[in-house]
Amino acid sequence: MANFNAAALTKKGISLLAKTQAGQTGIEFTKAVSGSGSYTADEPLIDKESLKDQKQEFPIDKLAVLNDTTVSIRFSITNQQESGSLAEGYYVKEVGLFAADPDEGEVLYAIATAVEDQWDYMPAYNSLMPAYITVEFYAEVSNAANVVIKCSGRFVTAEELEEELDALRKEAAAAHKEIKDIIAGLGGVPDGVLTTADKGVANGVASLDTYGKLQDTQLPRGSGANYLGYKLAFADFTWTAVEGRTGWVGTHKASGLWSSIGDQTIAGYNELLVVLDPNRIYDMYVKDYAEHLACAFSSLNFRAFAKIEGQECEIKIFADSDLSKSEAAEVAFWLYILRKERAGY
Repeated sequence: MANFNAAALTKKGISLLAKTQAGQTGIEFTKAVSGSGSYTADEPLIDKESLKDQKQEFPIDKLAVLNDTTVSIRFSITNQQESGSLAEGYYVKEVGLFAADPDEGEVLYAIATAVEDQWDYMPAYNSLMPAYITVEFYAEVSNAANVVIKCSGRFVTAEELEEELDALRKEAAAAHKEIKDIIAGLGGVPDGVLTTADKGVANGVASLDTYGKLQDTQLPRGSGANYLGYKLAFADFTWTAVEGRTGWVGTHKASGLWSSIGDQTIAGYNELLVVLDPNRIYDMYVKDYAEHLACAFSSLNFRAFAKIEGQECEIKIFADSDLSKSEAAEVAFWLYILRKERAGY
């Protein structure tokens, strides 16, 4: 863990501080910077207007008032940024704090240097895991109540996030109680307010299952796709040539079906959406051949339909050839019902 010497105000920082003491302005901290510049033990910092070797700049995460004349400013040094991730690692030997001066614009307000040989290393971003160093910077001000930060983005710690969520939970609970009290005071449910009795009816509400998905029983017929929960390949079908050899029909019967449809009957044949399972082919084959199979699968010409009675499902595929003989015969796919209670043929 890095160890920094006490921060020092620069001349321009002192000038800005004097202006705030005279009541001419407040202090607006605009950004933090980090660099790899080296300093001798007795090197004066008061004349600095920039870091010796600035590498990055960051928004300020948080400002906290410690007393009337001191604030704590926190920022996070990271190797992954929207403005451009770090391409070359460096030792964090210097950090600085910039503020807005009404006469001179953005100035280096204060600077701090790391204790010799007690530096943190910020590696280049490897596209996998970002690295972070959190810096707590204490700055002298004339009136802590007159300090603001300019922040276009910030990092949030897990503790802060939990605090925010807890506050939102309390607000939601209070709002819910207030609504219940209003309804109770009215002696009934006012117009336009939905209750549990409105679930699954027109203009009502829908509840979610344990996976956070809409329950099939509360979806209107023909409103979208329903997952059959069954993975197949063309090789699993029995293929028969149509009379006159105008094409081929593949048939497969399944039982014990797990799906979002549940144990029910869907009359007639309904068209299926056939979705390739790319994870399986990438697990089984090298990348180039897996992509070759995916392309071969996508070039096939067929349509699929299913009829469901309870947990029994009959699936039919119409194609211009016997797909069990195709190059993509073993490629796995998932099935979804596109339309319910609408005859496919």
